[in-house]
Amino acid sequence: MEIFNKQILELFLSRTAKSRALWESACHVLPDGGGGDMQCYWPYPVYMQHAQGSNIYDVDGHEYVDFFCGAGTIMLGHRSPMILKAAESALKDGMPVSVACESEIKLALLLRKFMPGMEMIRFLPSGSEANQAAIRLARKFTGRSKIAKFEGGYHGQAQEMLVSIEPSGPACGPANEPSCMPWHTAMPAHMLQQVVILPFNNIKDTLRIIERHAVELAAIMVEPVLVHGGMIPADKDYLRAIKDVAAAHGILLVFDEVVTGLRLVPGGAQEIYGITADMTVLAKPVGGGYPMGVLGGRKEVMSCICMDRMHDKVCVAGSTSGHPVSVAAGLALLTELEKGEYYKHVQELASLAGKGLQKAFDDAGMLCTVTGELMGYCRGFWPHFSSRAPRNSRDFYGEDLLKLLNFCIGMIAHGIFMSPTGAPSVTLAHTRDDIDKMLKAASSVILMMKSG
Repeated sequence: MEIFNKQILELFLSRTAKSRALWESACHVLPDGGGGDMQCYWPYPVYMQHAQGSNIYDVDGHEYVDFFCGAGTIMLGHRSPMILKAAESALKDGMPVSVACESEIKLALLLRKFMPGMEMIRFLPSGSEANQAAIRLARKFTGRSKIAKFEGGYHGQAQEMLVSIEPSGPACGPANEPSCMPWHTAMPAHMLQQVVILPFNNIKDTLRIIERHAVELAAIMVEPVLVHGGMIPADKDYLRAIKDVAAAHGILLVFDEVVTGLRLVPGGAQEIYGITADMTVLAKPVGGGYPMGVLGGRKEVMSCICMDRMHDKVCVAGSTSGHPVSVAAGLALLTELEKGEYYKHVQELASLAGKGLQKAFDDAGMLCTVTGELMGYCRGFWPHFSSRAPRNSRDFYGEDLLKLLNFCIGMIAHGIFMSPTGAPSVTLAHTRDDIDKMLKAASSVILMMKSG
């Protein structure tokens, strides 16, 4: 089976000779030649040297308009002056990690202003660790052991959450009764038995499964938009039904807003849906582009962390939790977001990008559905090589994903960095000219794909 369109592959190879050489060398010391899965893709990753504004520059001397944006961690653009100033100031202060500092209080108060449901907050090094902490807290608070998650939902590297993320094949079970299947990991059978898998955007069967396991469920982990599964938003009625059944049975509702938090609107998806979770996880952009995870929630739940519980407390630790540079950058980001310009600017450009990309596919007669809106809010654009937008991850993994890979590699070869490993997005630094460049490149790539 041939993976790549010949024209696209030849153009990519011709532009990235130094990247290929670095990759061949890197593979001797780094699995797949990268520091993590997000950096690795076929045929090999483009190695970057520096970035500025909406652009990123590779080792071969090429400039790209960056629509990957650090897997969504960059909101204001690369080397944003306010972020740089804050980070440099923190570095000059020389504050070590693992000591208390006033800036943590300021950031927590500002986050709570954005998301009032986060009554108490704990900082962590990453979103994965914040999700792990949420699970531990839920189990302690409820005295129950099982966790429910949605098929296609991705909640970072928490071992028991690495299940049922890319459903395909009979082992995944029927659509209305998904099986709990390990994803790129080996798991003991008893761990699989602690996770209940729910069918995304299927109210009837989701409620049926929750009711069956209610007395055992400590928490329901919710990704309001299935990011790994193709940027698929949950139906409003669906999330409301889950909120109601969770409350009725004393099950904690945990919103994983690692991607949607701050980026859609200040209050994240919870503001848009009108639902307040018992606990919320934030990451990616919240540290202003620097590593940070955040866990926040109801005071009575978060109090399980407190020292006055002595040996009965829940451990939520991490030497680099609340790193001074990340906290300073996060404060600068939230201060900028308070002005409101980011949301207006990005909404306009992301909408132009999505509509323009759909037109490019339509004009060329290529079957594709471009998505990116959540109840009128648009922060990115995602091409689905299908006649309709996916409703769940089974729809997404039933699409022609090789076409998506070819499209992304073709865009990179045309100077538009759209990584096959993450959804495209727009920052405050992007301009209309950047959108025009992207749409021009897309038209060229589509023609190459059609010609075979």
